[in-house]
Amino acid sequence: MIEISPAVVEEVFHQVCRDYSLRVTPVSGTDVLLVAKNYAIYFFSEPREKDINSWYIDILDSSGGVRAVYALWLFLAAKRPAPSVYGKIPFTSGPERTRIVLSRIRDHLLEKGSDILRGEKEWIKDYPWPGGAVSDDVKNAVRDTLRKWET
Repeated sequence: MIEISPAVVEEVFHQVCRDYSLRVTPVSGTDVLLVAKNYAIYFFSEPREKDINSWYIDILDSSGGVRAVYALWLFLAAKRPAPSVYGKIPFTSGPERTRIVLSRIRDHLLEKGSDILRGEKEWIKDYPWPGGAVSDDVKNAVRDTLRKWET
């Protein structure tokens, strides 16, 4: 399992967070969110996997309610391929592997998903798979971040 720390997410996505008004929000020891006003990107790793998953959370309103959840990396890889960001990841572990994987997700988003980063929702019409769900911990982290934003 890959450990995803808020510090590494902040380091890798620093400029993206500034450019697209995203906030880094920890959920647990291995899960981190990037939260905008109308969506969030959820990074997590499952114990059986050696990579990072990224889900797009469509936020219903300023209360932080979740409308739907989409497998963001799957969508980008299948519907908006970016060969320049693919390639074999050198054998590394720990924070260095996390940086490499997150950097590839970041680069793919910047190259093929700037509309997603801007909070546009048109791309969802092209999403062919069933949506997912997130835990109450994730929903609460989104809500808490949005509340702090308003103050």
